[in-house]
Amino acid sequence: MVNPFNADAIASTVVDIVIKKQIFDFLLEVAKVGWWLLMIERTNVRRDERYQRTQMQKEAILDALRAKGLRITKQRKIILDIILGEDCSCCKEIYFQASKIDKKIGAATVYRMVNTLEDLGAISRKNMYRVECDRDCSFLESCCIEFDDNTSLEVSTDKLHKIICSGLRACGYSKNQNIRNIRLAKE
Repeated sequence: MVNPFNADAIASTVVDIVIKKQIFDFLLEVAKVGWWLLMIERTNVRRDERYQRTQMQKEAILDALRAKGLRITKQRKIILDIILGEDCSCCKEIYFQASKIDKKIGAATVYRMVNTLEDLGAISRKNMYRVECDRDCSFLESCCIEFDDNTSLEVSTDKLHKIICSGLRACGYSKNQNIRNIRLAKE
């Protein structure tokens, strides 16, 4: 039988309590600010993981474009790389960045590509053209939560979903609803 009063057991319990409190405080802050949906931002992930995830997102989007019967042109790839690589607030910003890379890209090409990506559900204009992920997102395997004391916690997306659900229920924001989409957005 393990002695619950030994140093290792106490340290483990303290770590569990601290992590649970940090997660609860995070969820409480999320609820206070009024974010109903969270997006796990790519900026919270280490650089190499972010690159790999962006490549996976890019491939999934390109596959969806192919399935829709569209050709994958150099210009479409450039526009997609810009959207995946940066937070763009409007088509003009995307056009400005794209025209630096390829002088032949026109504003109409950018607008058409953005509309196509929005139709596919790959981006949302409401969120400054950030790529969104739903509960069944195949792009994300884990989320890194960084705390203000420079510690971090990596949890699976399934675990994060459970944490958010229980936090929303504990705060009275959710009864028995299921979360469909998670997105972090500034108000």
